[in-house]
Amino acid sequence: MSTFLVVCTVTLTYLINATVGFGGSILAISFVSSVIGFGIARPLLTCIAVLLPLYITITERKHLNWKELKIILLWTGLGLPVGLFLYDFLPTTILLISLGCIMILASILGLIKLQGKEIAIKSKIFNYFLLFVAGIVQGSVQSGGALVPIYVALVIKDKMEFRVTLSAIWTILNLMTVVPFIFKGYITSEVLYYLIWCIPFIFIATLVGTKIAQKISTTTFSYLINIILMLGGTITIYNNL
Repeated sequence: MSTFLVVCTVTLTYLINATVGFGGSILAISFVSSVIGFGIARPLLTCIAVLLPLYITITERKHLNWKELKIILLWTGLGLPVGLFLYDFLPTTILLISLGCIMILASILGLIKLQGKEIAIKSKIFNYFLLFVAGIVQGSVQSGGALVPIYVALVIKDKMEFRVTLSAIWTILNLMTVVPFIFKGYITSEVLYYLIWCIPFIFIATLVGTKIAQKISTTTFSYLINIILMLGGTITIYNNL
């Protein structure tokens, strides 16, 4: 039964991920953790968060924004080791509740902007600080860096460029996370068991998500991004209170 629940959850959440470029791990982490435990769920979702974005990045590389990719990788890469350090020393509950709060705040700001009220962040220092904190979140709870989509939405307006650039970021950042996981022994036989079951369904979800992304409007795409953040943040906080 646990295998069925994990596969269904991963398929649904990564269908959303394939559509907008993020959200799979954010939405899946709390439920999958409740089924198989956070110690298995985190490395499992990290491995998945390499495979799906890698496929999108390779097949749709013409939409990749290389300039922003370099900026994002620099600052999130600096925060990543801090997040890995915090994971070993802070309770998981504190990390996940903090993530949920960040996600809800981000979604509120995004929805306000969609109502026609401009939210401009003109300071590059503040923007780069957001990316640094996003790297910490990525390394600590494998969240997909809830702050990264906020930054990308400010600097990239094309929906396909947004989606593919985020996918390239997740591919690289999650590879940087998987390597320490291997050396620390987190990638166990049980993690590989669930990964093997999930792979074919992830591939199907990616194909369907790509078709959806091509057909929906930019406004719908933006609303979907913020709804995913709001839902993911609410679920994460509720499951860890």
